[in-house]
Amino acid sequence: RLKDAVLSGKMSSKQALSTLGEFVTAKIKKKITNLKSPPLKNPSKKRSGGGIPNPLVDTGQLRASITHVEVIK
Repeated sequence: RLKDAVLSGKMSSKQALSTLGEFVTAKIKKKITNLKSPPLKNPSKKRSGGGIPNPLVDTGQLRASITHVEVIK
């Protein structure tokens, strides 16, 4: 749909890339949030308080650092 919008002049290529970047960023963050495998080892469970079974979400810093940038050459 983005390609068609760009080709028909309804959207610029920068707008299309921005939309795609936002979509992919959201999908990656959702995947990180929902990840349950591999299970945490005991030291990680203790550090997280035992309530966060997600191996990639301890402080949320990784998830918050995922962004996108449009580069057009």
